[in-house]
Amino acid sequence: MIGQLSRRLRRDTRGSTMIEFALLASGILLPLTFAIFGAGVILWTQSSLQSTAALAARCGAIGGPQCTGGASGVQSYAVSTANNWIVSGMITTANVFVNGAATNCTAVSGNVEIVEISTSYFSSSLLPGPFGGRTIDVCAYYPKCPTC
Repeated sequence: MIGQLSRRLRRDTRGSTMIEFALLASGILLPLTFAIFGAGVILWTQSSLQSTAALAARCGAIGGPQCTGGASGVQSYAVSTANNWIVSGMITTANVFVNGAATNCTAVSGNVEIVEISTSYFSSSLLPGPFGGRTIDVCAYYPKCPTC
């Protein structure tokens, strides 16, 4: 009886498509899904940091109440703004460079506020494989208010 059942199960191929799909999904589709997720996280973070740098440059240029105290005020404002959008603690005031300290930004003539944010947060094991070890640099410029 067991021999007859065993022969019948070996000849039955109705579930083979499901098994083949499971092997394909685990080997190709899951890594592809994680790669898309990892790229999305990096792009979202870069976009958030770019917006943070633009807001900080504007705040420093117009002398907003949140940016009092010169460069340190702009740095603090950038950190607090970034913490509202992205992982808290991803950037500190040491990651925010204002005006002359912003060395990776293209030099611009005129009276402008320059803010650069640089982070290598992804150098940890937060994102695996090709997404780890990335440094994100963003620059923002805003014309200073001549009458403020």
